[in-house]
Amino acid sequence: MSEVLFFGVLSVHTNTCTAEYNCELHKKTDSFELKMYNQDTFTIILSKLNESEYYTIKETQSIRVDYSSFIVILSELLKRVQRNELFIEIGSTLKIIERNTFRNILHLELPLKNLTQAEYKLYISDILSKLNRKTSSLERENSILKEELSSSRKSNEELMSRYREEIEKREKDNYQIKREAHDLDTQLIRIKKESAEYSSEIERLKKEKQVLEDDLRKANDIIKRNFEDIKSKIKTETLLKEEARNYKTEKEEIELINNKLEMEIMEKNEEIKILKEMESERIEAINNLKVLNKSLNRKLESTYRIYNRIYKKQEDVEDDSKTEETTSSLISPESINY
Repeated sequence: MSEVLFFGVLSVHTNTCTAEYNCELHKKTDSFELKMYNQDTFTIILSKLNESEYYTIKETQSIRVDYSSFIVILSELLKRVQRNELFIEIGSTLKIIERNTFRNILHLELPLKNLTQAEYKLYISDILSKLNRKTSSLERENSILKEELSSSRKSNEELMSRYREEIEKREKDNYQIKREAHDLDTQLIRIKKESAEYSSEIERLKKEKQVLEDDLRKANDIIKRNFEDIKSKIKTETLLKEEARNYKTEKEEIELINNKLEMEIMEKNEEIKILKEMESERIEAINNLKVLNKSLNRKLESTYRIYNRIYKKQEDVEDDSKTEETTSSLISPESINY
């Protein structure tokens, strides 16, 4: 069983020239095989190692990986050669080298196998067989490609015919479009002119709008101030109404008190009038009593004189004492109260 780990074309340097070789790296059950061949010169380069042979070159070249890892790394080295990061030099051995400004670094050196005539013929036969298979495959592909080319040409002719018709149609459409474009240009000129007029009108309207906005702002300020004044007046009016209601209430209370006082005054005036009348009657009564008292005093004096003439002197003295007591016991008219 063989597994292909690498397949590609590599540039190989020999003592005489540099040539391109087809390179194949095969991993087999008990070995690996690196085969390169040039189809122009039928040159075959072969390096083949089994696991025990690998450990021999591992020791001599100070390689640090085991056999299975080595085959993978060899595949990566060949890929680097393909990218021109490394190069292969063929002499008595196959060398994979890295170019350096100071000195070339040798990454790996593999022994080459000298082919016998039979092995060479076998490999050539294998290569020719592969080439024949490849040629047959290419011929089949070529036949298929010819059929595809013929079909493509036929399709291309049909497409060209459709394209010509389409081009003619497009040319007519293009002519129509040009006419429409000319009309559109005319309309565009007219629209640009109208746009310029509209722009002027818009600028004028913007200025008018700015003026109106300024006026509106001023009007809003005035309205705001008036609103504040109205609010203040309404507040003042509310306060005045409240005070008026209070004044009205106070007035009603005062009127009630005043009416009450007037009634009291009227009552007092009536009382005073009555008292004045009573005082007038009292004075009149006093005056009458005074007159009566004077009359009684005169009568008493007259009676006293008569009594003195009638009774004796001693009795007169006793009578005088009694008279004084009687006189002092009389009520004075001024002391009478009504």
